[in-house]
Amino acid sequence: MQKLNLANEHIGKTADLAEAAISDTRLAVDCLYRTREEMRDDLQEGMETTKEDIQTITESLHNYLSKLMEPAVRSTSSNTGEMTHHQEEGLTQSTYAKH
Repeated sequence: MQKLNLANEHIGKTADLAEAAISDTRLAVDCLYRTREEMRDDLQEGMETTKEDIQTITESLHNYLSKLMEPAVRSTSSNTGEMTHHQEEGLTQSTYAKH
């Protein structure tokens, strides 16, 4: 009877240890799952921020280039009439040799 009580005691201790291990494992898995979710959320937030930054930079660059191009466009627009006039003169005076 004493041997059975001793075996029963060992089985009880082993069951307690297994239960503690299972509990610790669940705790670790929960921690990893939350960490994964937090990392995913942080990555998504970072991607959104990056996307917004890229859009802002692109818009700023577009505006800057538009302002930079305005004088060139105005200059080209005012010279278009003169260039057309010169081109027309050149075309009327040009002759092409036929082979």
